[in-house]
Amino acid sequence: MSSISLLVFNRDDIDGVVRLLRILGNIVDESVVIDSSSPTKYGELINAIEGLGLSNVRVYRAIPMGYPDPLRAYGLSKVKTEYVLYLDTDEVPNRALIRDLRGFNEADGYEILFCECDRKSLLWHMHLFRRDSVTFRGIVHELLEIRGRVVRLPTRYFILHIHGNDAIYYTYPHYFAMKYSVPELLIKKPYEVNLIRGENLPSSLLGTLYLIFRRIFNIYMDSLRGGVESKEASWWNRYELSLYMRYLVLPRWFRYFVDFLSRDVNVSGGVIKYLCLNDPGVVEDLTNTFTWDVPGYMVFAMLLIHRFITGRCARNFNEVRGVFRELAKYLQLGARR
Repeated sequence: MSSISLLVFNRDDIDGVVRLLRILGNIVDESVVIDSSSPTKYGELINAIEGLGLSNVRVYRAIPMGYPDPLRAYGLSKVKTEYVLYLDTDEVPNRALIRDLRGFNEADGYEILFCECDRKSLLWHMHLFRRDSVTFRGIVHELLEIRGRVVRLPTRYFILHIHGNDAIYYTYPHYFAMKYSVPELLIKKPYEVNLIRGENLPSSLLGTLYLIFRRIFNIYMDSLRGGVESKEASWWNRYELSLYMRYLVLPRWFRYFVDFLSRDVNVSGGVIKYLCLNDPGVVEDLTNTFTWDVPGYMVFAMLLIHRFITGRCARNFNEVRGVFRELAKYLQLGARR
């Protein structure tokens, strides 16, 4: 039987980590938690994990990035087993998946039905894979690519993207009756959403035309489904449009900067490679020099700007602060002129 690890990334969600460890701690061979919590929450997390009495849990500190994707390669480097079950703290596997988890040991990757509670949508996500068969790519959300055979599991296995009290339903088949109307279940099939894979929009005009085309295409596809709107596609359409509208109101010089930075990241093969986060030593050096007084999203922005300006990956966060301070002075000077 193949070995399997639970890999979890955490930022101040102690309840979510404890819930997953209670559900899966005795099922998997090891649980690896990459924690970016505040020092206070980190202490609470360690106490909570010790209270579970599990001997196969390892916790690693990592500098916060605002979201877990840039740290995925680092988390994978800490896993020792053949297979990895990757879950966020607000995701919960159902009873069938927990029961049969250790039986999935032939393919290189397994696509599992992913249920978005808030948006009432169903997708296929790669959450279970062979550790040595995966690579990451993309600009913002690092997408998993599997080298080898991929199997899509039957729909009796699924993962819930939960919110708050939704967690109590994770073992109950009637969850769908609680969250979805009967007509939706009868006519709606699981589907995938094609995301923009990190390509930068080369101009405002082309970007606008793309968004218009995308909206028309979605409306047309909805009409083919008899007026049943794809909630996930509509949500992504609104999200992309809102981001693009924010981009348009930025000062022109800043838009140019964002464009050049985006292209730089894209050419390098994604955020992880651009910031050298596929080197565990880089993550550990940044973590050891971080003072936990900067929010994650700002840390991420500062690391990107440092890499873009200096042309090299940061290993010491104090150096990143210095570059950022010099940039702020330069921008202030330019504003006065």
